[in-house]
Amino acid sequence: MKGDQKWPGGFETGRKSISTIRQDEELLYLVAIAFETAPNPLLLTNANGTVLLVNQAFCEVTGFSKEEIVGKNPRLLSSGRHHPHFYQRMWDKLTKEGEFQGEIWNRRKTGELFLEYISIRAVRGENGDIQYYTAAFSDITEQKKHQEKIKYYAYHDYLTGLPNRLLFQQKVEEQIRVAQKEHTFFALLFLDLNGFKHVNDTFGHDVGDQLIQAVAKRLQGHFQEGVTVSRMAGDEFNILLPNLSSKREAEKVADDLIRLLESPFIIDQTEIAVSGSTGISIYPDDGGDLKALLKRADFSMYQEKGKRK
Repeated sequence: MKGDQKWPGGFETGRKSISTIRQDEELLYLVAIAFETAPNPLLLTNANGTVLLVNQAFCEVTGFSKEEIVGKNPRLLSSGRHHPHFYQRMWDKLTKEGEFQGEIWNRRKTGELFLEYISIRAVRGENGDIQYYTAAFSDITEQKKHQEKIKYYAYHDYLTGLPNRLLFQQKVEEQIRVAQKEHTFFALLFLDLNGFKHVNDTFGHDVGDQLIQAVAKRLQGHFQEGVTVSRMAGDEFNILLPNLSSKREAEKVADDLIRLLESPFIIDQTEIAVSGSTGISIYPDDGGDLKALLKRADFSMYQEKGKRK
């Protein structure tokens, strides 16, 4: 035998035996199976960004077939939501550090936007030049929606969507800082629905909930931007009135609220009438924090109710 040709259990041609070649082929086959059946979408491009390979999960998530995406640039998926500077920073990071991880909004074939968490790596050759890019991502659209929903309802009332006590407190604290800095004052209005218990007892809690929603909608439509309407609990609402010119201005708003509730509500084709009682507290005259202001507004409301009896 000449050179490297010998029979050590498998015919050898040059430096690799047939058995070794078969092992390499089997390994490539296993790698191909792993790539194709991976649960996460996978993508391979050349150095210029042209798509060379995608797996089945990629097709299922994006809606594009392999024939439609291979040979194209991944910008085919671009959502249009990111500024060009975003992509420039991404490519700069890939070039300098060889890796990028983060959230990207892309677009499915149907046009629907989806949010993905993607990991991209640069593959360099022996000379150090980038030859390929590999990418793996997960569709986190629903997960993000769930997170945003949890975050939203941490600060908003579940029934009405109005700011809850926590967000209202933050708004008041912000307004206190503004008032201290600019030497202005503001008011808190406490609104309690009269007759709400009767509605619940007569028509049921479902109708009561719809009534609360209708009141909240009417209040939101009444006030201009900058006024915060909050539902604290049950049939109680608080309103933050910033930058008042006088206490009389707050009293006028309170009177307007009483008139606002005079028109009956139509719930499930049934006319339901309720009225309201209001209380007012002024910062800083009636208190220096939310607790003191709410206490004064609550007291003021019960004084007003007493006068009407």
